[in-house]
Amino acid sequence: MKRYLVQKKGLLTATFLLGAVTASSSALLAILLQKLIDTVLQGDGNKFFLLAIVAAGYLCFLGIINYCYAYCGKKLLRKVLASIREAVFLGITRRPPSSRGENKVGDDLSAFTNDAALIEQNYLIPLLTVAEYSFMFLCTLGLLLWLSPAITLFLLISMIVMFLVPVILGKALSQRQNAYSARLAHFTAIVKDYLGGLEILRSFHVLHLTQKRFIQENEDVVTKKASADFIVNLNESFSAIVSTLTMVAVVFIGAYQVLVGKISMGTLLALVQLSGTFVVPVTMLMEALPKIKGMRPVVENLNELADTSPEESGKIKPQFHHEITVDQLTFSYDGHRNIIKDLNLTIKRGGKYAIVGPSGCGKTTLIRLLSGEEPHYKGTIRYDGTELKKLDREALRALIAPVHQNVYLFDSTVKDNICLGEPFEEEEIIQALVQSGADGFIQELPQGLNTMVGEGGCRLSGGQCQRIAVARGLIRRRPILILDEGTSSLDRSTAEDIEQRLLAMKDLTMLTITHHLSEQSIEQYHDVIQISPS
Repeated sequence: MKRYLVQKKGLLTATFLLGAVTASSSALLAILLQKLIDTVLQGDGNKFFLLAIVAAGYLCFLGIINYCYAYCGKKLLRKVLASIREAVFLGITRRPPSSRGENKVGDDLSAFTNDAALIEQNYLIPLLTVAEYSFMFLCTLGLLLWLSPAITLFLLISMIVMFLVPVILGKALSQRQNAYSARLAHFTAIVKDYLGGLEILRSFHVLHLTQKRFIQENEDVVTKKASADFIVNLNESFSAIVSTLTMVAVVFIGAYQVLVGKISMGTLLALVQLSGTFVVPVTMLMEALPKIKGMRPVVENLNELADTSPEESGKIKPQFHHEITVDQLTFSYDGHRNIIKDLNLTIKRGGKYAIVGPSGCGKTTLIRLLSGEEPHYKGTIRYDGTELKKLDREALRALIAPVHQNVYLFDSTVKDNICLGEPFEEEEIIQALVQSGADGFIQELPQGLNTMVGEGGCRLSGGQCQRIAVARGLIRRRPILILDEGTSSLDRSTAEDIEQRLLAMKDLTMLTITHHLSEQSIEQYHDVIQISPS
């Protein structure tokens, strides 16, 4: 977490300095009160009015400093949280494709929402509190020693007693905060699942069971939160009790010193005021330090996400002018069962290849291997004679346009879902729409290309979503197009029409994963690659 604060060192320094001035000024207010009370008891009217003017100016100064401190503190929190979310997002996106399936989207989402909120409330805000009240404590300690060493000694003994409690409770709070964070991440994930599959749950008439499970999960989250809150409340309650007893004791000790003539009434008032600004910092530090310590597991989780190393990649820029050759290719996800074994094939530039075989035989896995998403294989995959493991993976992906069976559309316009933020001319968009067969239904949409598709494309039919996905792949004019059951949601005539258009594109190398290969198209493929279960 330190690195995010150091990135904002200018703002951090300004916040700490303003906090120091605010804390010191609050402590020095006691001396002003001392002078005022002693002046009143002495009956010096002229000095009283002068002190009243000074007090008014001093309070205005305090107001300005407090505002500046609050402004800088809030700005620092916003900037640091933005940096944390940015680092976590970049880290998640750097994860190799082969490892992304191990991480649930709900867990990643929880890092942005739940964990970020916990960091703000239980780490960053307490950290600023520690800094501010540390300055107040030191300033107050100096003034107390000057006014009454005896009372200062009593307060220091009380402080030691107060600090023992966070040390005892810190480990328990850390464990319970970690358990709460984990349960909150699980809760976020299942709620995302329930909301995403709401239509299915309704259709199968099991919504009432889901509601019961949600209530139970919600109660579990509340229980974990209550467990952590119990330690926090115990710590805060003990702090409040010791704080109150200390304040009362200071009043009695100071009153006795007034009776015996050791201090003035103004000094007594200053001591009472300073004991408050002495005990309050100690109380705040007791509450803040366990919270910061308890956030260690959450901080470590965010750092782990942010520090994800980019996938290993070669440096050679890939070339595909001639062919892709695969020799003795063997691959296993778990290191035991081979999904593909001793596969040999050659893919020529501009060729059209159908990949067929039963479900689970490794058709999609082969595509992932050719795309560089699964680098841990045996055998060789060569692009124009260069082994894939030596190639720059990002540059390799720029050669391939995938059209997946499970189409994902962003909650944006049709145009945005085709272009994905890249600039394309209107003519290029229209051409991709015609080639994909999407031009017909888009003309009927209320705002054409600017029509919002809804979350996951919910405002469109499955076939319409798939046409957009095909257009998304075609518009980029990449040399390799991969159709992973890319027309399975279309009616037969439309699917065959799109297939014929793609087969007619001479410079396009096409790999089609399919379960249904028509007699009309089979003759137009250069080769049918049969994948058998290993």
